[in-house]
Amino acid sequence: MKTSTLFRSISLALLLSTLLLGLGINCKETSQSDSIMEVAVYKIKKDQIQNSAEFTKTVDVFLQTRKGFISIQRLQDVNDPSIFTDLVQWKTKEDAELSAKASETDASLVPFFEAIEKMIHFGHNLPTNSTTKL
Repeated sequence: MKTSTLFRSISLALLLSTLLLGLGINCKETSQSDSIMEVAVYKIKKDQIQNSAEFTKTVDVFLQTRKGFISIQRLQDVNDPSIFTDLVQWKTKEDAELSAKASETDASLVPFFEAIEKMIHFGHNLPTNSTTKL
C-alpha cells in the first residue's frame, strides 16, 4: 500500500472516530451507547456525482421506513467529491442487517446501487467509552 493511501486511510479512520464520538447525531429513542453505527464508505462513478443528491434522497426515504432506523449523517470527501461516507445509526445490528437485505430487492434503490463504482468500506460499529474534545 502506498504511503499516501495508507495516510489517507488512517486519516479517514481518525475522522470517522471523531465524528462518531463528537457529532451530536440525532438520537430518537435510544442513546448512542445502546445502538449500532453502520459506516459505509463508497465511491460514486464520476459521471453520477451531479445526480448524487437525487439518489441519496431516495436512500434516505428508504432508511426512514425501516425498523430500528435512528439517523443518518452523509459526508462527501473534500479532496475527492466522488467519495461519500454514510453514518447510519440503528437500534440493533439485526435492524441494520435486515435493512441491508431489504435494500437488495427494493426497486427504488437501483439508481443508487448502479451509481456506485466501488464500496470502500462497510461495517457495523459499537460506540466506545472514550471521548476526545478538540
